[in-house]
Amino acid sequence: MSVRTRRQRPRAQVRGFTLIEIMIVVAIIGVVAMLAIFGVRRWIASAHIAEATEMVQAIGGAQEQYRADVGNYANVTVANSIADSALCPAYTPGGQAPWDSYNCPAAVAHSWTKLNVVSSKPLSYGFGTWAGAANTDPSTSAIPSITIKGSVLNYNTMAGGVPSTPYYAVIARGDLNKNGVYATVFYATFARTVITDNDNE
Repeated sequence: MSVRTRRQRPRAQVRGFTLIEIMIVVAIIGVVAMLAIFGVRRWIASAHIAEATEMVQAIGGAQEQYRADVGNYANVTVANSIADSALCPAYTPGGQAPWDSYNCPAAVAHSWTKLNVVSSKPLSYGFGTWAGAANTDPSTSAIPSITIKGSVLNYNTMAGGVPSTPYYAVIARGDLNKNGVYATVFYATFARTVITDNDNE
């Protein structure tokens, strides 16, 4: 009777991963992780910009309703000011409380409550809105100067001259990562488009 013996592989053929192979795998994992983190940050930034744009549009809709009721747009933010303390909610870099129009800063003639804009969740931006009367130069109105992509917006040029109808502007500003650089969303009836700056902040 024959006995089969199990053949063992020669010791030279038994091998694991080399240090170089392990380093390559670790490097690949690191690159994939960096790409994932970058993608998540961009997604978060775009979500915040979407929030700001939605609120800017909501404020614009409230302005149009206010004009339909009263005949003019509401000037509710301190004239020529985009200071954090003048915005609604009063802006704190890095995070906001839920919107509460009763606690928003108000000018003498109007208040945020008259616009009836509501948000039940915390906001990442502070918001301001200013108005101008028909046949007045937007460049000399209560709308503060805004710098977008390194250039100060020229409201008169954007309007194509002095508007013959009332107008308003809405601005959202936020320093989400607390580095002193503000993301900005701007809309004015005479601009006819939403303008953003530093939207990756």
